[in-house]
Amino acid sequence: MAAVIGVGLRAWRRQPLVAFAILMFFVSVSLVSNIVVPTGIVIAERVLYVPSVSICLLGGLGLATLYRQSRGGRYAAVGLCVIILGLMSWRTITRNPDWTDNEAYGRALVRDAPGNPKGWLAMAKVHEEAGDLAAAEAALQHAIAIGAHRAAPRTALGQLYLRQGRLAEAEALFRAAIAGNPLGWQAYYALANLLARQGRTAEALQWYEAGKRQYVPSAEVLAGTAASFYRGGQYPEARRIYEDALRRDPLLAQAWAGYGTTLLRLHQLDDARRALEQAVVLDPNLADGWMNLGSVAGEQGDYPTARRAFAEALKLDSASAEAYANLRLATSLAFSQ
Repeated sequence: MAAVIGVGLRAWRRQPLVAFAILMFFVSVSLVSNIVVPTGIVIAERVLYVPSVSICLLGGLGLATLYRQSRGGRYAAVGLCVIILGLMSWRTITRNPDWTDNEAYGRALVRDAPGNPKGWLAMAKVHEEAGDLAAAEAALQHAIAIGAHRAAPRTALGQLYLRQGRLAEAEALFRAAIAGNPLGWQAYYALANLLARQGRTAEALQWYEAGKRQYVPSAEVLAGTAASFYRGGQYPEARRIYEDALRRDPLLAQAWAGYGTTLLRLHQLDDARRALEQAVVLDPNLADGWMNLGSVAGEQGDYPTARRAFAEALKLDSASAEAYANLRLATSLAFSQ
């Protein structure tokens, strides 16, 4: 790398375009190299789109130099250009079908890199979405077999078992994922979710805090963990984690809705109302947000507001018998006032 940069600097006066192309590559790739600025992306083709322009520029300069050499060089440059463009066009045509949908992508990844667990993880997701849980489980087992040191395949299989209600097997896989690779932060949050749903609050909080020491994920992941504590009836813990999620992303409507509902269960009505109002402002299509806002307003004796909230919930979910019953009650109480 130092030698190539040295060539670029040496060529700055004699071949300024060559120098520009070389230095452009290193400047643009430095932004995504995790050296200057940590991005969290280990490797991804999209981070090379701009740097690859410099490679194309060098190739074009080479063809232009050949073109100017002689009449034969002119024909050779044109011929090479046609061949290169033809080959690249053919590669694009044959590669595009691999990006048709998730299944095509997964199959292409398994075909081109059968020893990479990511392809089998992708195929497991495709199989699960198609309802073939046995095939999804088999794909994840294969991913574990070829990526024994990785946490992701075990975590994914554990989450599949969790969705199937196979809690003991899921817990064992999450713990094995953490033991095998302590840096696999997803397993920490997955284990915290599972334990929270079972009411094992102290353990769940322990693994949640351990996960935060490894990596603070997106607000969506934090809100999902908070929802697990809420479903387990652990409302103070859910409130705290929802607050973590909102500090991460104060514009996440789902987190505001969950936070408001948790505060409602804790009988903090004023704070619950403010949170739920924020949720429906950010996303007016949250039927649950409107429902819970109506419940808060009703408990506060504000029946006109409750009526409007239940009406909005019913617009979004016309089959909700609960919304319909609450709307009737709120309407009756509003008119009686």
